[in-house]
Amino acid sequence: MLATSSPLRNFAYNLVGQLLPMLVALGSLPLLVRYAGTDRLGYLGLAWALIGYFALLDLGLSRVVTRRIALAHTQQQLVEEALMVKQLCLRLFIAVALIAFLLALLIPAQWVIGKGASIILLNEATIALPILWATVPATVVTGLLRGVLEGQQRFARANLLRGGFGIWSFAAPVAVLPWSHELPALTIAIAVGRYLALLAHIYIAFTTLPRSPSESTASTSIISDYWAMIKEGSWLTISNVVGPVMVTFDRFAVAAIISLAAAGFYFVPQELALRLLIIPSAIATTIFPMLAISSRNISAHREIPNQALLATVIASLPACVILAGFAEPGLRIWMGSAFAETSAPIMTVLAIGLFANCCAQIPFAWIQASGRADITGKLHLLQLPIYCVLMPLLTWYFGLLGTAWCWTLRALADSILQLGAAKRLFPQVNIADGLSALSVGIATMLFVYIFVHLQYSPWRWIGLTLALCVTATMCLRWSKRLRQSLY
Repeated sequence: MLATSSPLRNFAYNLVGQLLPMLVALGSLPLLVRYAGTDRLGYLGLAWALIGYFALLDLGLSRVVTRRIALAHTQQQLVEEALMVKQLCLRLFIAVALIAFLLALLIPAQWVIGKGASIILLNEATIALPILWATVPATVVTGLLRGVLEGQQRFARANLLRGGFGIWSFAAPVAVLPWSHELPALTIAIAVGRYLALLAHIYIAFTTLPRSPSESTASTSIISDYWAMIKEGSWLTISNVVGPVMVTFDRFAVAAIISLAAAGFYFVPQELALRLLIIPSAIATTIFPMLAISSRNISAHREIPNQALLATVIASLPACVILAGFAEPGLRIWMGSAFAETSAPIMTVLAIGLFANCCAQIPFAWIQASGRADITGKLHLLQLPIYCVLMPLLTWYFGLLGTAWCWTLRALADSILQLGAAKRLFPQVNIADGLSALSVGIATMLFVYIFVHLQYSPWRWIGLTLALCVTATMCLRWSKRLRQSLY
């Protein structure tokens, strides 16, 4: 019943669907800085973070839907799942719309944009934020419908939509700059894309699912499944809420403790770094339905986690080494010398945590696909209070670099905890190759960090060249090992 294709092809679809918006963002951000200003870019960075965060109000149901669709092998099961998804979409949209309305009433603009904002910017944000909150219901339901497509492994269609409307999010604010550079106009441009994305997902997702000849009869039996789904999604929700808080909380800490302009200097390198998560995200999205299908038979997917972790290191490490090693010249060309002077050291530190975060995506998806989302939820709850105390303190005492180091250390800790939990949960699964590659990758990133700080020494370029050579050599060796395990 499911659309099947090569895992490599599915990975390519998932990668391209996330890569294209990132490429558009690379061109859009300098234009927004030039014509809208650093303060407004800081607001847009917070806006994109808020949209991504509150999209997780789906109570973990998008991933539950993916699992259930992947496990539905008969026509009748798919009919029941289709009815369940229709009801969920309607009820979830109404519930999230009410929450968004309360957020618009209760959260003043000054809480979001932080201290130091001008009166003009505050007035603009007061109008723009309710528009931003209005996009949340559309974003939540869109994620649920994407789960339908991913559960059927229809990654081509899912990523056509993801890529197209992801591009819209960055290109639309730039498109309205000739008419207005004010926050309400920029926010409306983003909001229109969110609702067009919802309509497109509704049409495509439901054309892939069979229709029930008797919806009224079948729907009553499906209501009893809701509590089971909510129970499964509750721990997913904890990870989905707490995890992004720890990923983007630093932006808000910078805006509140330092200034909104500082958030702009921090947001750009972090956003660029986070965009590289498309690599492990594409791998994790590809293997998730595969792991869900075989979740009742561990031996059926014994090699998949190790292969996925090894592939993540191979794909992520070169990008992270280049990001850390060439942050200053790259940012100087892209954003200008003044911007690079402040943001390049931040990017170098964040690149270390980024590599760890990339590798953590695999055990995270592995554990959740096996139905043990409670483990990832508990690990995130363990990290949250520590992080929320350390982040403001380090930001206050050490500025933007303190913020970056706190983010990186948290990412390293999370990677270790996720891998340890996955290995303890499935001791029979061998991930030795992946762990070895991860250790070498972390050592390489620390090596690069040391040499980057030799700014005016030829040893800097000697060290970076050596790191690139080691990275290339090891990735070739790991690739050979990965091919051997695949065939």
